[in-house]
Amino acid sequence: MAEAGEKANLLKGRGVEPLEAISTDFTQLSYQEGTAWLMLTVDIHSKVVLGSAVGHRRNRELALACWQQTTNRLKELGQKVQGTIVHSDQDAVYTSYDWVRRLLIEDRARLSYSTRGAKDNPWIESLWGRMKN
Repeated sequence: MAEAGEKANLLKGRGVEPLEAISTDFTQLSYQEGTAWLMLTVDIHSKVVLGSAVGHRRNRELALACWQQTTNRLKELGQKVQGTIVHSDQDAVYTSYDWVRRLLIEDRARLSYSTRGAKDNPWIESLWGRMKN
């Protein structure tokens, strides 16, 4: 990822059409019995949640379950998954072989990565802030 530099962020400085680009990330939820992880995918243009998954660990399996729900929803909406930009941070889940293979090779989506952490993914960070308040 370091080799791509700022080019890793396909969304920097551009607007997007509805369902053209999706933002995703995990957040930790605390409740009386413990904690859980929530992953969402959000259409950047409309702010509509397209997919979700909750589990006890933030891992590839949880991410791929959320992505499957997202692809199902896109198909229901008559939207092709191919060419959709999926924007996330650069943590191990989103750079893992399983995630990259599924999105790039199987679904032919385009991957975009934050180069400055949460500052480069304001769409999902804003949602987490509103949700947790």
